[in-house]
Amino acid sequence: MSFVANPQPACDPAPEIAGDGWWPDVKLCDFLEQMRIPGSVAPARATGAVTQAMLAVAEQLAEWRAAQEAAGFASLESVPAPRFGEDSTVELLWRRAIFSTAAADLVDTHGEISATNDGRDRREQEADSAAEHRRNATHAVRALQGKRRNRVRLL
Repeated sequence: MSFVANPQPACDPAPEIAGDGWWPDVKLCDFLEQMRIPGSVAPARATGAVTQAMLAVAEQLAEWRAAQEAAGFASLESVPAPRFGEDSTVELLWRRAIFSTAAADLVDTHGEISATNDGRDRREQEADSAAEHRRNATHAVRALQGKRRNRVRLL
């Protein structure tokens, strides 16, 4: 058995996906590197996934944003929050929600196409990964909204 590495191509740090002025821009390179998106995903496809994720997460946070704007905050960056390094927690959570949503989309749409048993097993593992990305996105959105997580157990 041999192992063939599929290295991540060098990322051009320039491309950014523009927010709407209130929501910040997202660097495509940060998404590709942090979520370990393989080089087989075309940059245009990754850009589309991030753009759609930005739209979806912004929609989920529309009421929260309206409350922040009503409180006088002109952008996400101006919302008071603890800072970790250069970013505030609200900026970190925004990116986490975006990146996780986009990664789930890419896992769903770039699945294993092999018809063999190995291919089917890999596809099932990818489905688990997509669900994990969606869970992470939900946790980030709920944290931004100030909502607690609930654990539910069926009896």
